[in-house]
Amino acid sequence: DLDRLPWITWNKTEKSPYITAGMVIVKDPEYGRNVGVYRMMYANNHQTFLRLSPGHHGYEYYKKAEFRKEKKLDVAVVIGAEPSIFLASQFVPGVDVDEFTIAGALRRKPVELVRCETVDIDIPATAEIVLEGQVGIPAELGDEGPYGEFCGYSVGKMVRERLWTIQCMTMRKKPLYHGFYLCKGINEEGVIKSVTASVQIYNELKPGHPAIKRVYCSEAGIGIFHCYIQIDERLKRPGMVNNILAASVGVKGSRVKHVFVFDDDIDITSPEEVEWAIATRVQADKDIFIIPNTFGLRLDPSATSEGVTAKMFVDATKSKDFRSEGLALPPEEIWQEVRKNWDSYFVQ
Repeated sequence: DLDRLPWITWNKTEKSPYITAGMVIVKDPEYGRNVGVYRMMYANNHQTFLRLSPGHHGYEYYKKAEFRKEKKLDVAVVIGAEPSIFLASQFVPGVDVDEFTIAGALRRKPVELVRCETVDIDIPATAEIVLEGQVGIPAELGDEGPYGEFCGYSVGKMVRERLWTIQCMTMRKKPLYHGFYLCKGINEEGVIKSVTASVQIYNELKPGHPAIKRVYCSEAGIGIFHCYIQIDERLKRPGMVNNILAASVGVKGSRVKHVFVFDDDIDITSPEEVEWAIATRVQADKDIFIIPNTFGLRLDPSATSEGVTAKMFVDATKSKDFRSEGLALPPEEIWQEVRKNWDSYFVQ
C-alpha cells in the first residue's frame, strides 16, 4: 500500500505528489546493474509513473529488454540509504558501470548488498524503504506531470508516460524518508550535480589534456549546464584551448551546455573572478564558438521538446596579443602591512 509513504506535492504547479529521491535499480545481462534517480509521480496505491527518458541509462536498459522481446523489466527502488550511495547514483559513467562500485570507492569499502524479496535485484543493506515490482513491455501508459525540475521551472508534462506496478514494499521499523526539493536557484540536486559533474568531467578530460588543473560545474549553473575549466598557463600551446573545448562536447552524457576555459590565475569557483576574466579577456568574434542542434537535456526549457540544444564554448584565457604589464594591485609589502594592522583601522 503506497499510501503508507509520506507523499509530498513539492511545488504550486504540480497536480500530484512525487517521490523525488528514489534510487531506481535495474539489471541487464550485457550491461549489468544500473542505479539512477528518476522522478515518480503517484498514480494509485500500487503504481507510480516512472520517468525513463532517452539519454538516461534506465531508458537504455528498458529498450534492451524490449529488443530481447521480454514482457517486463524488474525494478527495485530504494528510498533512503547511506549518503555515499545516493551520491554515487548521480554520476553518469559508462552504461555498463555499476554505481555501487563508485559508492564503494567513495566509502572505501564495498557496499553490502542483499537480495530483494520478489525480484532478482540486489539492494543496499542500509536501505530504509524498498519498493519492488515491474514495468511492463509494452508499458501501461498515462499522462504525467508537470513537475518542478532541477532547472527551476515546472516542465516536462508528459503524455503517454510509463507506469510501473509495485508488488512488494519493505521498510525499517522507523524508516527515514529521503526526498529532495528542486526549485529555482541553488537547490540540493544542483549542489550534488556540481560535485559529481566536476569530478567526472575532470576524470574524462584530464588524461588527454594534461594542462587541465581543475574543473568546476557551478551550483547556480544547475550543477551541469555551466562548466569552468582551469588550465596550467605554463603548458598552454596554440590551439590547445579549442581542443579542450571541443573534447568537452560529449562529456557527462552530453549534458554540459556552456563551457569556459580560464588561466590558472583565475579562481574558477569565484563568480567575481570568473565574470572579470570573461569581461576582460574574451573577444566574442575570436573566443566564442557555438555548435547548434546538439543533443542535450529535454528538461532544459530553452531546448526543443526532444532535447535539441546549442552548446557554447568560450576561451577566457589571455591571448598571445593580450596587452598588459601586470595586474593593477598594490605591492605585496603594502598588502602585508594592511593585513597586519587591519583591526586598528576601525573605531572600537
